[in-house]
Order: sequence, then C-alpha cells, then structure tokens
Amino acid sequence: MSSATASIVILTWNSRAVVIDAIHSALSQTLAPAEVLVFDNASQDGTPRAIASTFGAQVRVVCAARNHGYCGG
Repeated sequence: MSSATASIVILTWNSRAVVIDAIHSALSQTLAPAEVLVFDNASQDGTPRAIASTFGAQVRVVCAARNHGYCGG
C-alpha cells in the first residue's frame, strides 16, 4: 500500500457548479488527497459559500478580495 499523499489546489472564479463537481472528483480519487485547497478569485456567485455548505471543513477555501487573474492567483 502506498503512503504517498498529494495536495490538490483548485483556482476558481464565478464557477460554483463546476468547482463543486471538481472537488467531488478530487475527493473520490483512489489515492485520497492530503488536502483540497480552493483559491477563490473574488467570485460574485456565492462560490465560497457553496463550497463551505457542501464540504464543510473537508475543503479549505482562501478568498481573495479582488480578482488576481489565473497567474496572479
């Protein structure tokens, strides 16, 4: 049995439905991630709230005050 672990980082902006599906996929991998971290680029569609209500403490969300773009996030 492997003892390897990985962290999964997801960058999002106004993509509530898509990121919820992505997180479900990340958590259902054969090798469970050590952590799932979502960096929210100042979404206006309730993305961070949806993640928190769906996954609770299982997923860590970092919220930016403004959109930094994909390279800046």
